[in-house]
Formats: sequence, structure tokens, C-alpha cells
Amino acid sequence: MNRVDTVAILELVRDYDQREITPDLITEWHEQIGHLPKPAAVEAVHLHYKINPSRIDTQHVIDIAGEIAERKPSQRPMRRARMGAYHVNGAFSDQCPRCGAQPGETCTNPETGHETHAPCMVRLVGKKTAA
Repeated sequence: MNRVDTVAILELVRDYDQREITPDLITEWHEQIGHLPKPAAVEAVHLHYKINPSRIDTQHVIDIAGEIAERKPSQRPMRRARMGAYHVNGAFSDQCPRCGAQPGETCTNPETGHETHAPCMVRLVGKKTAA
């Protein structure tokens, strides 16, 4: 983070505990937490005050941001089909000539076998728009 980011963190902290932000405080905090990514520092402040009523200090921010970084990344959520795209023109009631999806099933990527977020174009072509 740069000093402007550190000031933003301190302004967030001030929203919670009404502390006075001085140039010395900015320098102190920047020396201590300047190496952290801003999103982690912001999340650390919010998490601290969510579970702890005491005033936050730089060590709290560092500790919580470290815990955030250690969390295992969650599996990316699977992309879900946008079902409206299937129903707008009746594509859901026909078999897909590209991927072979049966009526009532969502299209899949032929290479990966994963569900696609929208019907294959050939399944949509020639369909009338619903009134």
C-alpha cells in the first residue's frame, strides 16, 4: 500500500472508533502495515470490529491479514446456466445439434463436458422469440 491507502485504512478505523488521524499516526501505521495488500487490510479492520470491541492497532491488522492470506482459496463456484436464455426462444424444448443436450437439459462444452452458461448458438438459431 502507499500512504494514501494507509490513510484510507485509518479513515475506516476512525469510522469505527473515532480516533484522531495525525501525520505521526499515518507514518506509524504506514511503516507497520504498508506491506499489506489494501483489500486484506480493509477486510482485517472489518473483521476485527465485527468480533472485537477493543480499539484496533497495527498488530491486529497484521495478524488478521495474515490469517486471511493463509485461508485456503475456496473452490471457484461452478458457472451456472442462465436459464432465461433457454426459455426466451424455446430452445429448452429441442435437442442441441452441437453438444447433443436433450430437451430439458442445459448445453455442455463438448471439449470439457462442463455445463455452459448459455445455449449453443445452433440451438438458438431459427427459434421464434417468445411473445
